[in-house]
Amino acid sequence: MADYRGWFDQNAQKEKRRLFLHTERQLPMPLYQLLIGLIILYGLLFNAIVSALLTDRAILLLYNAYPFVLIAYLILSILGIFLTRSESPLVSFIGYNLVVLPLGVLVSMVTFAYDPYLVAAAMFGTAAVVVAMTGVATIFPNFFRKLGRALLTALFLSMVAGFVFLILGLDSFLLDSLLVLIFSLYIAFDWSRACSYEPTLDNAVDSACDLYLDIINLFLRLLRIMGRRRR
Repeated sequence: MADYRGWFDQNAQKEKRRLFLHTERQLPMPLYQLLIGLIILYGLLFNAIVSALLTDRAILLLYNAYPFVLIAYLILSILGIFLTRSESPLVSFIGYNLVVLPLGVLVSMVTFAYDPYLVAAAMFGTAAVVVAMTGVATIFPNFFRKLGRALLTALFLSMVAGFVFLILGLDSFLLDSLLVLIFSLYIAFDWSRACSYEPTLDNAVDSACDLYLDIINLFLRLLRIMGRRRR
C-alpha cells in the first residue's frame, strides 16, 4: 500500500507557509492607518507640486483646451480607479497616481480663479473637517458604515439637482452646502470602512484613494461657498 504521509506532510507545510505569508502581509492597525494618511498626504503634495509648476500661461492654455482636458481627466481617472481595485499594491499605487495627476491639474485650474487667501481658508476648513470626521468615525464606526447607500443616493440626487440648476441658471449655494455635508459624511464612511478591511498595503492604497477623492471634493465645494460669500 502506498505511503501518502509524506505527501500530506508536504502539503501541510505548504499550507502553513501560505498562512504565514498571508499573516506577514497584515500590518499593525496603527501602521495601516498611518499609511493611509501618508498616501493621502502624498497625493495632496503631488497636487501642490503640479499647481506650483503650472504657470499662469499654461493654465490659460488649459482653459482654452478645456474639453480635451476634461476628456483626458475622465479617461485617466476611470483607468486609475480601475487599477486601484487590483490586488497588487504596486498596480493600485499606479492607479492612484493616475487619479491624482489629472485631478491636480483640474484643481489648479479652479484655484487659479480664486484669491490665495480663500484657497488657504478652504484648505484649513477641509483639514478641520477631515480631522473631526475621522475622529468621530473612529469612535462610532458601525454607525457610519451603515450610511453607504444613503450617501450614494444623496450624491446621485445632488448631481441631478446640480444639472437642473445649471440649465435653469439657479443659485447653487444650498446645493453646495448639501454637498459639503455629503462629502464630510463620506469621509467618515470611507474611514470607518477602511478600518474594517484587512490591514494590508493594498487596502491602504485603495482606501487612501477613496478618501483622497472625498477630501478634494469637499475642498472644492468649500472654496465655492467661500468665494460666493466673498463677492
